[in-house]
Amino acid sequence: MLRERIIISRFLLVFFLLIVTISVVFAASKEIRDKIVEITIQQIGKPYVLGTAGPNAFDCSGLVNYAYKNAGIEEFAKSKWGPHGAIAKNQYYLSDEININELLPGDLLFEQNTFKPGISHVGIYIGDGYVIEAANPRDGVIKHPLSRWTDSPNFAGARRVKAEYWPNQDNGYISEKGKKLPEWKETEPFKEKSILQKIKDIPQNISESVSNFFEEKKEQVENVGGKTTLILK
Repeated sequence: MLRERIIISRFLLVFFLLIVTISVVFAASKEIRDKIVEITIQQIGKPYVLGTAGPNAFDCSGLVNYAYKNAGIEEFAKSKWGPHGAIAKNQYYLSDEININELLPGDLLFEQNTFKPGISHVGIYIGDGYVIEAANPRDGVIKHPLSRWTDSPNFAGARRVKAEYWPNQDNGYISEKGKKLPEWKETEPFKEKSILQKIKDIPQNISESVSNFFEEKKEQVENVGGKTTLILK
């Protein structure tokens, strides 16, 4: 009886450790994917320059290398192809094909025959049906709906960087239902007001300040001896 209890206890201990290990591996993978997305979103609006990999300008594969390297997937983005790192064609063969319905944040999408034969363009899926890419000199780093890729005659498929390049050789993910990525909104460039505009704003600003003062003090108006009196509390 005692021997059976020892065997059962050992089995439960091994099972528990296995569950903990799996949870840690998946959590690490998810954290890296979230970091890839965060870094990629931060580059929106930066210029496109062929042959660059950040931090101030990117081409399509350079953006991928920059995001992955800074998220901890350094082997994938290593510069064995030169200072720029892997180009889109290299990245294609360093990843595995997946179904479009299996896309996870941080996965890659590819196009072929755009400005040269074969695999020639890549973007990063960030979740919620959007892809960020260093598009071209006109648009720079920009966010597009996933349909921009899937509807393209040049679409070459969705792929996931091989597990061997990830910590613990795991490229999986535990999704969080309902989690939404920070929405990126295009804003108008800041324009400094002219001196004339600032002068025109002064009366309005003073009026607003006075109104706010009386509102905060709970202004009361009473008629005392035929005169209007302000009572501030």
